[in-house]
Amino acid sequence: MEIFAFGLMILIVIVLWVTIPRIHRRKIHEKVAARGGEVIEIERSWLALGPFKIAGRGRTIYKFVYLSSTGERKEGWVKFGAVLGPDWRL
Repeated sequence: MEIFAFGLMILIVIVLWVTIPRIHRRKIHEKVAARGGEVIEIERSWLALGPFKIAGRGRTIYKFVYLSSTGERKEGWVKFGAVLGPDWRL
């Protein structure tokens, strides 16, 4: 029974490890599309904090490049995992 519970926990961790980044990418695409833009590139930031002073444990930071509605190439940042929701810097 303990082996089954351990195996189930491992399976859940793997599913979350694959699913959460997909959800984050989808939210980035939705946010930029809501402003009339189009995402060109998304990069998970492992060491750089970008415009954020503190990352905190359990926070995920993404840097993304997008075309604005005026056709300008812009850079945006988002920090997921905060209590009050994602912190966007567009």
